[in-house]
Amino acid sequence: MNQREVLITIAIVGLVSGALRFLPLFLFGKRRELPQILVDLGEILPYSMMAFLVVYGIKDISFSAPGGWLPYGLAMAITAASYKLFKQLIFSIVLGTAAYMILIQYIFV
Repeated sequence: MNQREVLITIAIVGLVSGALRFLPLFLFGKRRELPQILVDLGEILPYSMMAFLVVYGIKDISFSAPGGWLPYGLAMAITAASYKLFKQLIFSIVLGTAAYMILIQYIFV
């Protein structure tokens, strides 16, 4: 990509991002309450997205050798246990990611 194409791409991304951020203000700005369907989606979607990400993350696991599945299993167990203990989602995700990286870089080489 040349410089002109890069600038056009940045401009388009900026416009789309701004439009997506201001669209809810235009649609729901004067209402005091959100429609019930949006409230329901706000409660359901975070859990369904997490489930989707877990399935996507483990879809290519190889069970032919322990090095193919054990790092994933240990990292998921660490993530689940730390969330159960501390109830801090971001901390648990970071801890599980760090555990996985340590396992695949230093232990299951």
